[in-house]
Amino acid sequence: MYGVGGALPAVYTERFRTRIYNERVVHPGVWNKIVVVAREDDDEAILSHALIQSRRRPRAKHSAAGISRRASGSLAG
Repeated sequence: MYGVGGALPAVYTERFRTRIYNERVVHPGVWNKIVVVAREDDDEAILSHALIQSRRRPRAKHSAAGISRRASGSLAG
């Protein structure tokens, strides 16, 4: 999430409706961050946001086999 005073990537202002999280969710201790607001049936916005986030984050250095074992619960740890 991006902070209120920070620079928000242009793609968010161009393609999404954004709001301040603590103005939409009233609960003690909520974050003062900018979030994407989408209807639960707006698959395009949800998937586009997920794709943008996946491209912005560094890739984890895991082998495909290691990921499969962890996902299936067969890796002790």
